[in-house]
Amino acid sequence: MSPELAEAALLHDVGKSVPAIGAMPRSLATIFAMASMPVRGRWRQYLDHGEIGARLLEEAGASSLAVTFARRHPGPVPSGIDPSAWHALADADDA
Repeated sequence: MSPELAEAALLHDVGKSVPAIGAMPRSLATIFAMASMPVRGRWRQYLDHGEIGARLLEEAGASSLAVTFARRHPGPVPSGIDPSAWHALADADDA
């Protein structure tokens, strides 16, 4: 495994550390969002963890793969990203 791939796999959810909430609030935030109910505060931060994590990774000088995977997963392979690397990361995240 390349260092860039390992970095993306290990750090893609770093944004979840910002709101510092437990499993039940994370689940409720997800349910509220799916029901189009307003979500604020730390619950909103949890739901926005991808963008928050991407910014943290950019500031830390992480690879573009790590930043992009934090920001865009789950989702289709962005242009400029190796599809096999993206799918390996997505598979590992689902496991």
